[in-house]
Amino acid sequence: MDEYLHYILLQFSERRPLTTLVLILLMLAPLSALADDDDDNVKLQVGYVNKQWVSDINGTTHRENLWGHENRFLHGMQVGFVYTPSLNKFVGLHTGLFFEGYFSQSSDMGYDDFEESSLYLPAHVNVNLSLSPTVAIVVQGGLGLNYAIHGGFSNRDSWYWDYNSDGYPYRHQYELDHIRYGRLGWPKRFNAQAEVSVGVKVKHVVVSALYGWGLNDHHLYKTIRGSSTHQNKMALTVGFGF
Repeated sequence: MDEYLHYILLQFSERRPLTTLVLILLMLAPLSALADDDDDNVKLQVGYVNKQWVSDINGTTHRENLWGHENRFLHGMQVGFVYTPSLNKFVGLHTGLFFEGYFSQSSDMGYDDFEESSLYLPAHVNVNLSLSPTVAIVVQGGLGLNYAIHGGFSNRDSWYWDYNSDGYPYRHQYELDHIRYGRLGWPKRFNAQAEVSVGVKVKHVVVSALYGWGLNDHHLYKTIRGSSTHQNKMALTVGFGF
């Protein structure tokens, strides 16, 4: 059963990321009812995220995902808490801590699945432009920091028989390889991006879209003189205040 649920998650996150986001929102929407009428400086935020590696190679821009597919993205989901203390009526800060999980499937490299776990810390200026007592436009901008704590490839067809503590046999899968962060041809664990976000706040719920431009060079094509690679990011999120 667990393997089946894991397979469904991979299928949705890779092929139907927006559907995945809608399902998450339907499950978590009742949490917004817990919000009171006070200022909601703390929010639970969930959403869809993706990232793409953009390389400048001899004056030509090349966009790809982790598998090297052109003009494609690595898809994932984000969950965490936002803290938005106000400096005055219009301007405040926007920070927090998030977990991001990225999932992908391909057989191009001899592997079936890829999973990555990452931590994300935003440091933004937050501007609220009120349209009414309950509706506002929210604009944010600043720095975003990501750190990949784990990444690995696996192959569903690579397994061996093992025994559990009760002596019963079970199929144990090999983990063929961990992503070689920072080595030639692989991204770095750390990524910083300049970010801009625009959203709409209705009472205690904020719906936002974010885009981030990578700042540090990942050197995916280090052997090509003058080349550079930056990791860009996009997110569609919903925050529930409480």
